[in-house]
Amino acid sequence: MHCKFGFRGRVGRGWRTAPFVALVSLGVAAGAAAQPVLLSTIEKMGTATVDVPPDYVTFWLHKEATGSTFVEAVRASLEFGPVLRKELAKQELGPFELTLSAPAIPDTEKRGVWVSAQVQLSMNPFNNRETGPEMFAAVCDKMAALAPTLECFVEGPILGVQDPSAVEQAAVGLATENALPLAQAIAELMNSQIVAVDHVIVEECVWNADPDTKATLPDMRRITCTARVRVTYAFSATAE
Repeated sequence: MHCKFGFRGRVGRGWRTAPFVALVSLGVAAGAAAQPVLLSTIEKMGTATVDVPPDYVTFWLHKEATGSTFVEAVRASLEFGPVLRKELAKQELGPFELTLSAPAIPDTEKRGVWVSAQVQLSMNPFNNRETGPEMFAAVCDKMAALAPTLECFVEGPILGVQDPSAVEQAAVGLATENALPLAQAIAELMNSQIVAVDHVIVEECVWNADPDTKATLPDMRRITCTARVRVTYAFSATAE
């Protein structure tokens, strides 16, 4: 038989419903001598980690512009983008994407206006195992040097992938598969057989928390997504 089931649970920093539905088919062999006389469920946990290489690296630059009035502070904040672009060009970072935020006034007690900039670079130039690490470190040096030059503070490097949802779905799917052998073993002890997946609940889906390594994650070659799911299987007890 076929059973539709959806995924829901904690993904990343918040709760959400995953945007996909899977079909699982666990059939009962035709012509079996025994006939099912009881339908019940078995619940098992499954865990899996999927690792992928990072697609890009992001640096955030945050600056507080001040003035005797908020108007002066806003004008000063708007100068940050053009100056930053010139400094990035001097650094010869290669192709990059620069995104600037609008000025933000957090409170009226202090005449400070905050502006942020996101600088994103592809990780492709750093893929070479021999030259990549040093090249990547040089980029980090250049970004760190912008802090005193532009009187801002730099956050990063932050590594990421273009399609995180696809990686999350792969981790959830593999974790679901990993739960099946445990359920089958229990069913055999009860002289029963698994006939369908009743439902799957995603208990956890976290990035860079691989339980099988104590290395710092992510690194230049590896970003991980670890999923933990609770799977409920329907099984039938058989009469001899």
